[in-house]
Amino acid sequence: KNYKKLPATVRGTTFMFNIIGLDKEHDRLSLVGCNSTTVGRYLTQILPKLGYKVSLYNSVTQIKPREFAHQDFVISCTGSPHLINKSHFSKSSVCFCVDLGCEVVENKVVGDFDTDIKDIPGILYTNAVGKITTLCLLLNLLDTYEEV
Repeated sequence: KNYKKLPATVRGTTFMFNIIGLDKEHDRLSLVGCNSTTVGRYLTQILPKLGYKVSLYNSVTQIKPREFAHQDFVISCTGSPHLINKSHFSKSSVCFCVDLGCEVVENKVVGDFDTDIKDIPGILYTNAVGKITTLCLLLNLLDTYEEV
């Protein structure tokens, strides 16, 4: 797949989807922060072009209890600390949550997901996209070098 010309975090996120085996036809994907200027707007444009079906939420959308109960993947990139918590899932949810947002609160970096989602056994949570972003930043640099 051609991921060239994508911003590093967007490229890393789509790269991660391939690694974990996101099924474009069947998996349900939600993107919270679709208007964020750093990542959300790019993902909003790129994911449908790559064939993903995405439910979009912005940072001011009122996320209802159990809103993500039947989602397979939830990505958040709002930079709103603890915006998403376990009330947005069900106790039997099976979901991969990707936290792309961060904010400093009381000298501590916190993400968009509250840590209480880890109480749900079927939730797999990661905020480690930074390492993939760094890799994709280097790939973007190499791609640019090859074009010169």
